[in-house]
Amino acid sequence: MKTMRKILSLLLVCLMMMSTLAACGAEKEPERSGRDRDREERDDDDEDEEEEDEEKERGSVKPEPDEEIKVPASEYDQELVEDIYTNKLIDIYYTLIDTNDYSMITDEDKAWIPDYGYAFLSEGKDPLCMVGYTIEDLSGDGLPELIITDVNDYDKGKTVFAIYTIKDDEIYNTVVGWGRSQNAMIGDGEMYFYGANGATEAAFGTYHLSLDGTEVIYDTFYFSTDNMATGKMEYYFSESGKWDPAVSEKLEVEDEDFWQLLTDLENGLLDIEVTPFYRLTTSFGPMAGSAVYLEYASDSDEDVDSLDRYETCDDEYALDIVVTPVDDISDFTFHTVEYGEDNGGEAEFTTTPVMEIGDLEAYKAIVITAAFPGSMPSCAISYTQSDGTERMLLLSMSGMDGSLEMTPLY
Repeated sequence: MKTMRKILSLLLVCLMMMSTLAACGAEKEPERSGRDRDREERDDDDEDEEEEDEEKERGSVKPEPDEEIKVPASEYDQELVEDIYTNKLIDIYYTLIDTNDYSMITDEDKAWIPDYGYAFLSEGKDPLCMVGYTIEDLSGDGLPELIITDVNDYDKGKTVFAIYTIKDDEIYNTVVGWGRSQNAMIGDGEMYFYGANGATEAAFGTYHLSLDGTEVIYDTFYFSTDNMATGKMEYYFSESGKWDPAVSEKLEVEDEDFWQLLTDLENGLLDIEVTPFYRLTTSFGPMAGSAVYLEYASDSDEDVDSLDRYETCDDEYALDIVVTPVDDISDFTFHTVEYGEDNGGEAEFTTTPVMEIGDLEAYKAIVITAAFPGSMPSCAISYTQSDGTERMLLLSMSGMDGSLEMTPLY
């Protein structure tokens, strides 16, 4: 019995000790003074700043842009913007790409498209198929920018040749490329750039446009330079976007690590949905020096059944085409076309008038019928503009996508 009481006493003591230890573990920490809390918060802020600095060095932090005032898109004259982009800049680019002749545009227009910015646009066998454009809001202010690009896969492009915007009714050429440069989209308004200055010096990184679209704001800017004194390559990170070692941070990295940064950016570039310039020979007449706009009736917004109709051919596969003059024209005539070659082997087209329709009033559309048995032009239209200029345009169907093509013969 005594032995049992000793055992119970020992168990009771053990339970009391365990309760005491648990209570000690659950005891509150002593309240910190305001000075202690301030010191700890400063320490935490210092650690956050150090981490942010390290991330900025790696180019993963996007600097905050200067405070800007957002202008509601409703305050812009959208018709004016569309008119400047479509009837001015795109028209100029079409002329340059089609003729490869910089003297074809005025001195005023050359300020928007410098010679180093257009020279490589007309390279290749068919430049009108290799250059395109899109209109998209890159800056986020509601006013779209005009973007000139390459075309690498039908209606898709990647390399951005130029970016334009409009502010206070004035055109701004915010971005313009040159032969040793590339601009491209990353997404969400972020852009990629690469530029070379000789065999050993290059710069690359990311940027976005200011809210009004008139300025480039660099988010990351890396560059390499050849140190002539040491004979070694040096690598830098510039927060200001300036290609200048004196105002940049030197990076102590291996060659392959530096260039891997470029490869990582290039792997994230996006394709852009664009309109190739060759389509402007059909979708907007004035781009081809024409005073008429032609489109398939199935694509037209006009009430086709209410328009004057001219059956210019009786082919069972004939298509209805809406013709909209953008100028008062006279002597409007429909022709059939036969293709051949002259003695020198050059293409030769013989036209035969089929129907003389006469005078057409500006913006009063009509419907004509036309058949396209092959990819070569099979018919044509001719007319005289109000200024006395005579025009003839060959009509054909694109073998690429079936779109209506319109090629000036004179």
